[in-house]
Amino acid sequence: MPISQTEFDYLMKLSKRFEEADELVLGPAPLNWERNINAVKTKDTFILDFYRGSFELLKYTYNKRYRQIIILLRYDAKGRHANPDGENFDGPHVHIY
Repeated sequence: MPISQTEFDYLMKLSKRFEEADELVLGPAPLNWERNINAVKTKDTFILDFYRGSFELLKYTYNKRYRQIIILLRYDAKGRHANPDGENFDGPHVHIY
């Protein structure tokens, strides 16, 4: 379910807040959590994911998702992979929708 660049820009500019005032834990691995985020003035909702595996402690990922499945932003702290266009990444990087 793709979104347009205009919709992406709109969603990124919305003021947002966490649904719960829970502490964001970045403790020892393995660690995996998600937090709901709500737009302040609209009914748009988002999810912030965090994942850290147990093999490489410096490797972790944040995702900001919309409509459960659309990843708007992703930060990889130490990701090594190839994008669909063939470009290789080795180290910290951000993926933008």
